[in-house]
Amino acid sequence: MTPELYRRCPHCDTRQPANNFEPGRTICTRCHAERKAEKAKAYRARRAADLRARTPEQVEADRARVRPDGLQTCNRCCVALPFSAFAPDLRRLSGLNQTCSPCRVTRAQEKYGQLHA
Repeated sequence: MTPELYRRCPHCDTRQPANNFEPGRTICTRCHAERKAEKAKAYRARRAADLRARTPEQVEADRARVRPDGLQTCNRCCVALPFSAFAPDLRRLSGLNQTCSPCRVTRAQEKYGQLHA
């Protein structure tokens, strides 16, 4: 009978079977997944903070760089419309919502009709 190999995870400081460790990793798969999720969450928070901290001039510069023709395509009706047809959304690089205002109004009316029918 062969004894099962155990390893200690330095992150959670527990003794676990060796098959809980991916080859080449010193931490267990659970801790690796947790650390990966923490890093992704921190990245999203930094990115959101960076986008919120932009000045209106920076938003306009990003908009001109990303969409030099002055048009953005609505993701609902797939029509290229001028920037004025979109609501602001500073979380996005272009500083604009992905859905045009008429489509947002239509969707809100449909949703209201479903809720209050």
